[in-house]
Amino acid sequence: MRVLCLLRGIPASGKSFWIHENNLEEYTLCADNFRLAYSSPVLLPNGDSCISQNNDKEIWNLLFDCLEKRMMQGQFTVVDATHTSNHNLPEYKELAEKYKYRIYCVDFSDVPLEECISRNEGRTYRKVPENVIRRMYQRMKEQKLPGWLKLVKKEEFCSTILYREHDFDRYDNVYVIGDIHGCNTVLQNFLQDNGNLSDKNLYVFLGDYLDRGKENLEVLNFLISIMNKENVILLEGNHENSIKCFLNNEAIRSHYFKYITLPEIENKIDKNQLRVFYRKLAQCYCGRMSVGGKILHLTMSHGGIPYTGRNPVYINASEYIKGVGRYEDYMNVARHWYEHAPSDCIQFFGHRNTEESPVKLFDNVYDLEGQVEQGGCLRSVKINSEGIFPLEYRNSVFKVKESAKKDDSRALVGKTIDELRGSKFIDEKIFGNLSSFNFTREAFNNSRWNSLTVLARGLYIDTSELKVVARGYDKFFNIDENRITYLGNHKDKLKYPLTVYKKENGFLILISVYKGELFITTKANPEGKMAELARELVGKMLKTEFSTVLKNYLSQNNCTLLCEGISPSKDPHIVSYKEDDLIMLDLLKNELVYEKLPYSELKSLSEKINLKCKVLEPISINSYEEFCAFYKKYSEDINASKDEGFVIEDANGFQVKLKTCYYRYWKQMRTVVGRFRKGESIKNSLPKGGVVFGHWLQTKNAEKLPIDIITIRDIYAKETGNNL
Repeated sequence: MRVLCLLRGIPASGKSFWIHENNLEEYTLCADNFRLAYSSPVLLPNGDSCISQNNDKEIWNLLFDCLEKRMMQGQFTVVDATHTSNHNLPEYKELAEKYKYRIYCVDFSDVPLEECISRNEGRTYRKVPENVIRRMYQRMKEQKLPGWLKLVKKEEFCSTILYREHDFDRYDNVYVIGDIHGCNTVLQNFLQDNGNLSDKNLYVFLGDYLDRGKENLEVLNFLISIMNKENVILLEGNHENSIKCFLNNEAIRSHYFKYITLPEIENKIDKNQLRVFYRKLAQCYCGRMSVGGKILHLTMSHGGIPYTGRNPVYINASEYIKGVGRYEDYMNVARHWYEHAPSDCIQFFGHRNTEESPVKLFDNVYDLEGQVEQGGCLRSVKINSEGIFPLEYRNSVFKVKESAKKDDSRALVGKTIDELRGSKFIDEKIFGNLSSFNFTREAFNNSRWNSLTVLARGLYIDTSELKVVARGYDKFFNIDENRITYLGNHKDKLKYPLTVYKKENGFLILISVYKGELFITTKANPEGKMAELARELVGKMLKTEFSTVLKNYLSQNNCTLLCEGISPSKDPHIVSYKEDDLIMLDLLKNELVYEKLPYSELKSLSEKINLKCKVLEPISINSYEEFCAFYKKYSEDINASKDEGFVIEDANGFQVKLKTCYYRYWKQMRTVVGRFRKGESIKNSLPKGGVVFGHWLQTKNAEKLPIDIITIRDIYAKETGNNL
């Protein structure tokens, strides 16, 4: 539990012996042990050895670092050091406030000075010079401990610091209430039927008060209003960690809380009240009560623990809050308690119930997680002198499946935005609330491909609404471009038959609906020149009467239409086209997970809006051998095709590109022309069979050459008769 014990006393006052006597070694951070880890004992002028004090700054930094790591987990901790000065006390206080700890100071100052000096003489390397001990003793007597630090006599440790059961017999009933998850209506229904917080009853809430439900603000306001009642106990669930992070301005790990719950409650709850509320949350609650003629010992926590027999103070707070083991291990934990705990020891927990288990798991174990936020039940038990009675109240105010799915999607989008922004291989361009995400040139050049960089290829997200507005393809690759697409790797990977589509040689246009209007853009910048060209092409090729049909379709199906934009005059590439064109490529769902609509759906839409659809090649590939033959033909024979290439899709939807020999040849020639313009040597840049073109190029004036390779190729063909 969240308890910190500081020992205070001069050397040889009995601190280490007291730790050993109370079996506290495994919970103790000892300053001298850190010193010995840093340095072996050093010699004194009189020949004695002592623990070196030379590294104390580093030692205390290390000790506090370890202490904070333990406090993050809510572990009971003893700090064995003299603490004769108040120097480090503010740092302890700061950590205690941050991690919600109670601090005690176990006092050894009553041990007489001369007795400590006598004990010190019998030590070996732990001996401390007598003058140092006297100085520390004098300082300890002069410095008064601050009022916030509770002083405890060493013999009072068990009665003061160890957890003691509460007496529940003074109540008529004890109600233990399971996970609430933002469901206030059903909570109020339950309370109205069960004493309405009567002072005659005890009400123990097991935590997880927020997230996923529709009434988070109402639940929080209600709990704050009752948090100071003596008969109300509030325990901490794992979802309350988000409140702690919010209050401490720490990174909030739960993206659901950050993007869904927090906007519902932020600026509507007084932050100081919320801080008081969080500090009220206990890790567990234990008591004894006469039930059915015998005394039962009741243990309540959010996560549930196996039986240990140890005092609760020695159990990590994180284990009470999150439970022990994996999320699905709750039955193993419950069974261990059933098999090892005495029959009069009863445990109640919530948090997890993956098997839709009943409230009563075993005779002495109860599970109060009932999926209340999904339309399940708010679970509780009523305990009184007559017995233990499970109670379940069906929740009628919850997010329907589609609404819950939408919230989960928004939380996932928020999480992904954080991850995209955290990657140095992804570039974000911001246009108000709209951001585009694309992998960087470094990612492309150095093949830094992972789930994020593959996704970030024309991904547009409204970062305020947490919604994917438009998206391009997940990055996919050419055959033999990397280890994923090496030709040999396809032998056992592809599922036949393969479908082959003609790959056009233009630029990618994304069309979706944003703020009720058609949103037309390129992969990176909706405000750039290429986006203007995209809108010009769409305006030219898509007749006005069909634009509404397209807008309605994209809006209703929440998808992006990907098109190839072709503009020979304004955007020439490698392949020659006679006129502007717009070719529909695919329909993609506006979701983070890649989902492409069937080609038949694309074809049907193309007929409705009178736009060209990508060409499905009349090619049958039904085996790896046929695939290899297809690859060999178009990748090696420059006369096989004068198109850019093909997109090949297997029966599972896996895609790979094949660039034709013709396309690759003239793309390399474009590089050759670029070097020639700069006055660089082109000899080593020429592709196979390119010597004739190289000689011809060197007869030309670089400054008078046309800009694009298509026009240069046409001039070359006209002058030499070579139609390559």
